[in-house]
Amino acid sequence: TMPLSALPSGREAVFVFAEDEDVRCTVEQILSVVGYKVSLGSDLESSLTTLGASSAQLVLIDVKSIAGSQGIKVLQAVRKLQPPLRTIVIRDSIPVHHTGIATLQKPFDLMALATTVRRVLDGDHR
Repeated sequence: TMPLSALPSGREAVFVFAEDEDVRCTVEQILSVVGYKVSLGSDLESSLTTLGASSAQLVLIDVKSIAGSQGIKVLQAVRKLQPPLRTIVIRDSIPVHHTGIATLQKPFDLMALATTVRRVLDGDHR
C-alpha cells in the first residue's frame, strides 16, 4: 500500500470517456483524489458537446474494442475538434496507431494512471 501523497498529482482539467461505468468511475475517483478536475462522458454525442465546452487539457479514452467502439470515434473527433489536446488511450490489448497519443494498458494500478497522466500533461507523449 502506498500513500496517495506519493502519487503524481495536478490541478488540470481532464475529460474521461469510457462506455464502461466501472472504468469511468475508477479513473474519476483516482484522478479526483490526486487533484485533477474531472468531467465524464459515456456516449459520443454528449461527450463531444461537453468536451467542446470544457477547458480540458487532457482526454482519456477507454477503447474496449476496435469494432463498433465509440471510443475510436471519440478519438477521431477529438483530433479534429482540438488537435493539440493531449490524449491518452486506455486499452486492453488493442494496438492504437495514432501518432502523438499515449496509451495506458489495462489492467493498470494507481501509480501507472497518475504517472501517465502527469507525464502526458507535462508534454511527454510516449
